[in-house]
Amino acid sequence: LYISGGGSNTVQRTSMTRSVALNAVGGAVLASSDSLEHATGLEFDMVVFDEAGSGYSGRVLYNFWSDVAVINSHTSYDVLMLERSFMNVGGTLSCTSACPPGQFGNCTATIDNACASCEIGTCHQCEAGKTRLLPGAILETDCIPAPEGYYASNDGMSTVEMCIAGHYVVNDVDAVSYVEDGVNLTSGIGMASGGTVCLPCPVGTYAPHAGGYSCLPCPAGHSSDLGSVSCTACPPGTSSQGGIGPCKKCHPGRVSSSA
Repeated sequence: LYISGGGSNTVQRTSMTRSVALNAVGGAVLASSDSLEHATGLEFDMVVFDEAGSGYSGRVLYNFWSDVAVINSHTSYDVLMLERSFMNVGGTLSCTSACPPGQFGNCTATIDNACASCEIGTCHQCEAGKTRLLPGAILETDCIPAPEGYYASNDGMSTVEMCIAGHYVVNDVDAVSYVEDGVNLTSGIGMASGGTVCLPCPVGTYAPHAGGYSCLPCPAGHSSDLGSVSCTACPPGTSSQGGIGPCKKCHPGRVSSSA
C-alpha cells in the first residue's frame, strides 16, 4: 500500500498478508509526504499485518515525513521480533490500543519499541490503586499508581480521589489494623503512592490537610478523636503520651492540672 500527497487517510478492518517489497522500503505500507507542512495523514484501525517483508527498512511500515497512527491493530510475532519493522523517518508514529481510560490492551511492543501489536478488541482494567487518565494504553505499566494523598478504590479507575483532611491513604486495611483491649484500631501510617482506601486517622493522631498519606501524632498531653484534623489538650486530671490513644485518668498519687 502506497499513500502520499497529503490529506487524511484511514484503513479499517482489513488484513495485509504476505506483503513483500524485495527491492524497496515498506513491505506492507509506504507513507510519504512532499514536506512536513503538507504531511500525509494515515490511520490504521483494526488491521492485521501478517508475514510482511522488505529488502530494506520497514518490513511493515516505512513512514517518510507523514503522520501515522496504528490503533487496535495486530502484527505477526515473527515480524515484531525484527528491528526496524516499523520505520519512521522525520514524521510521527503512534501505536495504541482502542482501550478507554482506566484500561490497557493485550499488546506486545516491537523489539525496538517503535510500535506495538495488540490483540484486537481486548482490554484489561488497571488494578485498584492505579489509574490511566488517557485512552489507548498498550501495557499494564501504562497504569500509574495513585499519587501521594490520592487513592483509586476500584479496578479500572480513570481518575483518582483526594483523601480528605483527618484521613490517610493505605492500600491494605488489614496491614495497618490491629486489636487492642478488644478494640479494632489502625496505625495511622499510610503509603506515599498506590493507595486504594482513605481511612480516618486513629485516636491520638490527626491530619490537618487533605491529601495526606499518614497521620501525625498528637503531642504529649493532647489527644484527638477518630478522624481529627487537630489535637486538643487533655482536661485536668487526665494525661496522654504523644500519639498513643485518648486522654486517660492519672494514676493514684499523681495529678495533672493542665496539658
